[in-house]
Amino acid sequence: MPALELRNIKVGFHGREVLAGASLSIETGDVYLLVGKPGSGKTSLLGVASGQTAPRSGTVRLFGAKYARYGRRVGAVVGHPALFVSLSVKDNLMVRAISLGVPRPDVVVGGLLARFALDADAETKIGVLPAGAKAWASLAWGLVGSPDLLILDDILLGLDPIDRSRMVAVLRRLASENGLTLLIAAREAGPLMPLATRIGILAEGRVRHEYTPDELRRILKRRVRVRTSNIETTLVRLENALPDADIALTERGLLEVAGSNLDEVSRLLDRFPERIVELTETSALAPDALGEEGPGC
Repeated sequence: MPALELRNIKVGFHGREVLAGASLSIETGDVYLLVGKPGSGKTSLLGVASGQTAPRSGTVRLFGAKYARYGRRVGAVVGHPALFVSLSVKDNLMVRAISLGVPRPDVVVGGLLARFALDADAETKIGVLPAGAKAWASLAWGLVGSPDLLILDDILLGLDPIDRSRMVAVLRRLASENGLTLLIAAREAGPLMPLATRIGILAEGRVRHEYTPDELRRILKRRVRVRTSNIETTLVRLENALPDADIALTERGLLEVAGSNLDEVSRLLDRFPERIVELTETSALAPDALGEEGPGC
């Protein structure tokens, strides 16, 4: 049974459509990585998934049940800030535990503070914590009540490399040892790809593509190289036409497009006014052969 199903979700704010029929399905035990650029609607989709945002239309099912208040089955750290900035770390966790009706909340909160090395920051207000401590406090908050599904929004944002590596390792253990289902939104796939079982690309209000990590690595190692009579305007047009691709302007004045293919780029260029000077496709060495985790997305 899927842990979470979203079908044709539509959400809009102030007359602007943010989600335009987004759908996804997450199996129990999955680590689903939702990748999208800022403004793509990731936070809105996670808000719907966690029960915090009511969609304008569409259906939501959690472990087979219809959309409702999820209570302790879902832990969600969504939005910035997700916690009460004027309360201390400990008070945030206590408020969460009491609101969920967790037995012996003081014991549960004490255990989470110790587990994530937050004892020294227990009485510090969330609003003045450094990014690393704030991320660990957010994760602890999401785990209050021992949820079956944990939803995290940009949990790695602002972390230094050491905290980022530690966070990825902890999330991997939560999935493998605790059997927790994870839905994680991020701006790039790279750091989280090693623990993901599936990766969805959110663009223009919909989940446009879904990949396994191996599939995404194979796609990203291909590069389409483009040179036109006006490379700057071509760059802007391709970025608008291929929102989930990785497009870079090289020092040689070439555009390198990853996450697309020669046929798709060629069809787009035919519609652009710039003259095509060069159009080729190359294959880079696979990231695994270099001992790397793979590129971002």
